[in-house]
Amino acid sequence: MFKKLLFTGIGVALVAMPLMASAASIADLQAQIANLVAQIRVLESGSSTAGVGSWADASSTVTSPAMPSMPCYEFTRSLGRGAKGDDVKSLQQYLYAQGFFAGYVTGYFGAQTEAALQNWQAHEGIATHGNAGFGIFGPLSRGHLKDLCGTPGKNTTQSFSADPQSGSAPLTTTFTTSDSITASSTYSVDFGDGTNAQMTKGSCVGITAIVGGQGGIRCSYTVQHTYASNGTYTAKLYKQREWNCPNGMMCAMMMPAPQVVGTLTISVGTTTGTNFSASPTSGNAPLAVQFTSSAPQGSTIGSNVNFGDGTSGHLGFVPVCSSCNAMGIVSHTYQSAGTYTAILTDNNNAQIGSVTITVGSPTTTSSFSASPTSGNAPLPVTFTENGFASGTYLVNFGDNTSATLTVPTIECSATPCVPGPQSVSHTYQNSGTYTATVTTNNCACPANGVCNCPNMQILGTATVNVGTSTLSNDQRINAPASVTLTSGGIAEVRNKNIYFTLTSLGTTTATIQITPVGCWNSFPSDPTPQVRCMIAVFPVPPATLSVGQTYTASTYAITLTNLTSTSATFQVGSVSTTY
Repeated sequence: MFKKLLFTGIGVALVAMPLMASAASIADLQAQIANLVAQIRVLESGSSTAGVGSWADASSTVTSPAMPSMPCYEFTRSLGRGAKGDDVKSLQQYLYAQGFFAGYVTGYFGAQTEAALQNWQAHEGIATHGNAGFGIFGPLSRGHLKDLCGTPGKNTTQSFSADPQSGSAPLTTTFTTSDSITASSTYSVDFGDGTNAQMTKGSCVGITAIVGGQGGIRCSYTVQHTYASNGTYTAKLYKQREWNCPNGMMCAMMMPAPQVVGTLTISVGTTTGTNFSASPTSGNAPLAVQFTSSAPQGSTIGSNVNFGDGTSGHLGFVPVCSSCNAMGIVSHTYQSAGTYTAILTDNNNAQIGSVTITVGSPTTTSSFSASPTSGNAPLPVTFTENGFASGTYLVNFGDNTSATLTVPTIECSATPCVPGPQSVSHTYQNSGTYTATVTTNNCACPANGVCNCPNMQILGTATVNVGTSTLSNDQRINAPASVTLTSGGIAEVRNKNIYFTLTSLGTTTATIQITPVGCWNSFPSDPTPQVRCMIAVFPVPPATLSVGQTYTASTYAITLTNLTSTSATFQVGSVSTTY
């Protein structure tokens, strides 16, 4: 039996000898002969995995091609013809797993390894025939493979786009992908409606090369298709890679089957579930309006809004969650009175929704003011509008805080009908120069906090100068004594073991919070006690006092003697206790 197998192997060798006549060197011939001897030994052992009829690079050790799909070998040198070692084995494993290498993993870099490497380099856009380093696994190839290593599918993922991806039937869509100018692959698209077509190679553009990346010149491939019927279609991008078998070699691998490298969902039909709204829908000019389109995931939110006054805008997509509605927002200010119909359309200019906006004549001259405009911190300031139309406005105080200013709707016979002045108050706690602004308040931000209100109109500004407080925030006294506090100020009555805080400062009253001091706590200006005693302490309710009114306890009395817009003055006295 061995003789029969031996003669079979020798016969294969004799038939193959003419094919090896073009070998580049004696070393290649010796390598192939050594490989034949190795195959005969495998035949002798009765192995069924010898792979007779497939030339392999030479080595004294032949292993079966059970390779990982993405090895992460750290290549430290350039590899070319004649190289040997574990790094050559790792390169052969990778090329085999990617469908470029058809031989045995031997650890010897011969003609077949070189041909497989050249096919891979051309496919990845690294080098091609005529380029220096073509067939050499050098720094650029090593860097490119390192970038692919550990990223499953990265080297097979293809850019694939369609424009548009949704719209009403008949929907004409252009599909696009790209590849290196040196690539020999062809592309086709299965449109998902029972038809398919080959893509046409188009224009090429230069891309800045990145070490290990796909730089150089890349070319686009396009194909156009019209979907005649409503429905949801899955379009698939197929890639057919060219396989080149080097002269003088016997390649067991056939032309690889086309590979799916990209998919897209195309939605064709009337849009359902899209909600198109505006806020506000009426008001006096100039009227800032925010338009919002939302729809369930998979449906179109539209793309453009014709505002009805001769202008239009593009929806800004707001990223929300993967399971909730998609959302798009755009803002516009109507400058003139009139009735306008805003229309939402998709990429094919098909109408999705509409909303009517009613704009009245401009109001009389309006103003926005502050009082006072200067003073020491803490400084309470009242901001007042005059002549604003009915609606809700946003006052930004300039210190990263804001408040809503509401102008109510009233009934009157005058034209225009303007309510009386409305105000909002704010206290500046720190010194500085602040610019307060008032704008329309119709920018309804979604729950994720992403807002798109570029056209919010500033209706007025006011500048406030705040100086440094002349009062200490924490004052120490012994009763009887008088003390003046600003909002948040603290008076420590040291001989009565209490302190009180001015928590609220109104126009006619002041509210204080009294806190007893003992072994369970300390004065705010003293260190925290290291050891606290276990004594129940009952909190003292806040006391709201008018000028001349007194709060009396067992050992002390606190009287409000004076009140201004920025401070309150108290007289603290002793109370005699008779037993």
